[in-house]
Amino acid sequence: MSETNCNNRLVLCPFCGWKEPKYQKNRDMWEGMLHEIHCFGCDTVMSDYTKDKVIAKWNTREENEKDNYE
Repeated sequence: MSETNCNNRLVLCPFCGWKEPKYQKNRDMWEGMLHEIHCFGCDTVMSDYTKDKVIAKWNTREENEKDNYE
């Protein structure tokens, strides 16, 4: 499992090692604001409805979970 960073900083992408995944907010037409983290190295995107939840999911996911987020 990836190492959790308690400062809300994003850890490296475990799928490709990309050092700078990006956090962004997008408006979801049906549910309101959607918070996303995007790895531009392997094009993985993870989203949730709160910033804290998406960061926690990104920083603590298993390496074999990639297929669940594509």
